[in-house]
Amino acid sequence: MTSLRPGGSFGDYKVVRLLGKGSTGSVWLLEIPGRDRRCAAKILSRDLARDHAHRSMFMREAVSAMEIRHPNLVRVYDVGEDPETELCYILMEYASGGTLADKLKKEKRLPVQQAASVVRSIASLLDELSSRGMVHRDIKPGNILFADGGVAKLSDLGIVRSNGQSGAFCRSDARMMGTPAYMAPEQMLDSEAVDIRADIYSLGVVFFEMLAGRRPFSGSDMIRLVARSVAGEVPDIRDFRPDVSESIANIVRMMCAPNAEERVRSPHSLVSLIDWALKEVE
Repeated sequence: MTSLRPGGSFGDYKVVRLLGKGSTGSVWLLEIPGRDRRCAAKILSRDLARDHAHRSMFMREAVSAMEIRHPNLVRVYDVGEDPETELCYILMEYASGGTLADKLKKEKRLPVQQAASVVRSIASLLDELSSRGMVHRDIKPGNILFADGGVAKLSDLGIVRSNGQSGAFCRSDARMMGTPAYMAPEQMLDSEAVDIRADIYSLGVVFFEMLAGRRPFSGSDMIRLVARSVAGEVPDIRDFRPDVSESIANIVRMMCAPNAEERVRSPHSLVSLIDWALKEVE
């Protein structure tokens, strides 16, 4: 088996460069020689590709994404196994603006309207996922990308949970899935027993981070994160960012309520709240 390398080939594509690498694999920028077409290739690590459960989840991620056409979801073009390299791959839209994690690392904090616009875009996609009975379960800055023109798009449907509807899936071999620093309290206890309000909580943590340059809760271990997120209300964002309006501050607070019953109840409601708050500051 061969590996990808800059300047090499992958099917009809030329490998341009490595875009990122993580625990499950890597993402590469590809282009078709002589044509103005680029895409990103998500490659499953060889070790995980040998495991049937991980391999199936990887493939189903692509199938789920291909069934959803939404302007704020990273589009997936193809999925399969390359016969020459024997690599499992997903070919998807290349988001040239990088990730929100990259942007925050560089800029620390975003303008209020820009941060609210990102949240509105992702909430619009969550409304679509919710209508299909789906929960993303891993909303974080690293999974939010920017396409041309600064359009925010969500990626990574790898651990999406569904209520059994066609095209969606879940894993039952682990009770906790996601990224602890962005998880709703109920998701930390049981990732399978959550609804779309867990995604709203995670998006609220991202909203707080975009505005304050830090997350509302921090901790060096899982136990501390659980204790802090369950124990109390999110800090007032205006303590860190005085220029935030009362309306935006209230939205952040309601998104991050530790009790799911006290959160914004749906992505559709969240979109409406943000539209109203932005009109108020115009």
